[in-house]
Amino acid sequence: TTASISDFAVWDGDVRIPGVILEKRRAEEIYKDLALQAIDPGLLAQEREDTASTAFTVQVAPIPAYGTKRLELEYSELLTVDNLESYYSFPFKPSEYGTQSVGHLAIRLQVSSKFAMGDLSVKSRGYPLAFIENTPQYKSASFEAQNVVLTEDFGFSYGLTIPRSAFEFL
Repeated sequence: TTASISDFAVWDGDVRIPGVILEKRRAEEIYKDLALQAIDPGLLAQEREDTASTAFTVQVAPIPAYGTKRLELEYSELLTVDNLESYYSFPFKPSEYGTQSVGHLAIRLQVSSKFAMGDLSVKSRGYPLAFIENTPQYKSASFEAQNVVLTEDFGFSYGLTIPRSAFEFL
């Protein structure tokens, strides 16, 4: 797989509870035990470990009816390039349970490349990025808002500019 988790945490009020990486069966056992004790565990698992999937699922318990829970997730992913274009999408729009909203959503984006990148084109209108740094080899941007209704996924694309001299070695 080309994606890897670098940080995961569940917040209990103002207390950040950092995640720990464990073998899948052991993690599921601990999660179930803690959930039965009404302790606020969180479980992050990669979908289909036997494939190159970059999908993840997160389980958090307990969340009281009409309650909320703060999650923090950080990961990196190698993006594929096809015809000198790269596209990325993060699925915010729920596939089940109708419309959902987030009390506070913060996105921190960093994209780097050894080849020059063109402008980053944000595909989702609901998450306008504010650029912190925007150079040909490095893009850094953020989005932060309150009470966000998750009606679309977050996506962007960019093109690469490869110098002619690079093709001489291919």
